[in-house]
Amino acid sequence: MAHDENDPNAIQKAAGKAKEALGWATADRRAEAEGKLAQLETSDPDASPEEEEAVLDEADLHVRADHGDLAPEAEPSAEEQPLKAHPKTGG
Repeated sequence: MAHDENDPNAIQKAAGKAKEALGWATADRRAEAEGKLAQLETSDPDASPEEEEAVLDEADLHVRADHGDLAPEAEPSAEEQPLKAHPKTGG
């Protein structure tokens, strides 16, 4: 993996990508969501643990939606999370 000297968050992004891949490989959707969030660089240093947990919960919903793991009534919020779900379309 190439190291970008101009990106101070390169290690955080690499760790996030690794966590996302590990979560995907083990079907641990929460770990996959944590990895995706780590790569976004959108964390709020002033966020409370409850706020961080709410963001992770929403990211987890998006990851589960991406994999088709949600019931129809459990859709993630499009407004509250930068991870956009791309659900499979029927054909």
